[in-house]
Amino acid sequence: MKKFSAIYYIWVFIVTFPINAFAQLSYYRNQGDLVIIGGFSTNETNNNIGGALSYNITPFFSVGFDFTHISFKDVELSANRILPTALFYPIQQSKKVPLTAYAQAAYFHGSFSSSELDNLGLSLSSDGFNFGFGLFTEQMVSEIFSIIPGGGVDFITGKTKLKDDLGNSLSENSTTTIFNLNTMFVLGASDNVFIYALPNLSIAEGKTTPGISFGLGFRNRKPSIQTKSRDLDQDLSDLEIEDPVTKLPNFRTAVPTAKKYTDEELLGLFRKKYPSLKQKSDDQLIELIEKKYKTKNQN
Repeated sequence: MKKFSAIYYIWVFIVTFPINAFAQLSYYRNQGDLVIIGGFSTNETNNNIGGALSYNITPFFSVGFDFTHISFKDVELSANRILPTALFYPIQQSKKVPLTAYAQAAYFHGSFSSSELDNLGLSLSSDGFNFGFGLFTEQMVSEIFSIIPGGGVDFITGKTKLKDDLGNSLSENSTTTIFNLNTMFVLGASDNVFIYALPNLSIAEGKTTPGISFGLGFRNRKPSIQTKSRDLDQDLSDLEIEDPVTKLPNFRTAVPTAKKYTDEELLGLFRKKYPSLKQKSDDQLIELIEKKYKTKNQN
């Protein structure tokens, strides 16, 4: 078996389906309320199979949970990893900003098993915390195909413990920094199903490890009006609806492309863009919009 090393085992836990890839999949096309991912990944040291889910509490904040089974290639050893994660997106891609930035915090725990450990009456486990940040951008090649290149850096602090049946233990603490680079290829089979391929590089302790992941994802899409572009003008240009009867004549005069929207859709976009307006009734919101754009039209 490999020499007992906290850095090695903690490194394995983090480079197995990197956190920055989880951030990219959680954000893909702004996703839906709930995203479930299953997949297989491999690199030069281990093969892995597992699943993850993420829930978008707000457009800027998501929580997730990952479970992965790790099989080492050069020793008779396997491990199960759990990894709850919190993801924050302070900058989100738009027409004006071509990148999304994320920050994340995660706790990881893993337990190892092998016949050699069992015969020796030993148990091996690792746990710790991961903090990181990164950038990525989604390039939409077509309506169903996206390429998402990205990169991030993770700061990890953890502890690995080797314990025998008598209660004696040996532990090792470590801290390390890992740089991750990848390009994600995502094909949307439907609004709610997608498949992905993810070649990646992880760099840590002077060692560069290539890997690749494949998987299938499911998402609970939000209503279509909420999953379009965050830019109001783009939303307007995408619609082909004309509504000659309106309670928003001043706004439609100021924004000619608004004719492609119904009043209900326009109000929905204003509430989406300005969350503080969500509590106002339709009549109150119409009065506010019309008063503002009446002044603009007069100017």
